[in-house]
Amino acid sequence: MDVSWRSWVSNQLLKKLNFMASSPLSSFVLLLPKVLITPLSSETRGAHTYWLSKETIDARPDHILNIIHYEDAASLAVAIMKKKAGGRIFLGCDIHPLSRQEVMDLMDQSGKYDKKFKGFTSTSGPLGKKLNNSRTRAEIGWEPKYPSFAQFLGVTK
Repeated sequence: MDVSWRSWVSNQLLKKLNFMASSPLSSFVLLLPKVLITPLSSETRGAHTYWLSKETIDARPDHILNIIHYEDAASLAVAIMKKKAGGRIFLGCDIHPLSRQEVMDLMDQSGKYDKKFKGFTSTSGPLGKKLNNSRTRAEIGWEPKYPSFAQFLGVTK
């Protein structure tokens, strides 16, 4: 699962960056698949829109997510390649981890979605981890366009 997930992320970023899918990248953005349930998001793509389409989800509402927008993931990949940091691992996420419920509450507050999410129904499962990529930011000299999911949606928190 880990290899196919990385392959999917690689293909998505390569498409965004207009590289050929077979281009080798010596350094890459590492998004941890077991921690980042919603590694890449946009207004119309990501777990949040899937959850909204289902109305209820059998998952913990308090599970922590570390999110990064597609554009930010792509700009981080470019910044890493420009630094020529070959073979190193960097973490891409925003610095405001949220619970699943907080993500859905922000979507509701944004007023951008007509559908209403009814809720998460499980109380079991992992809680997730809060990640911090300040070392990656400092080392690469990169900042995201969207520092948080709330700012991306235009909701002040």
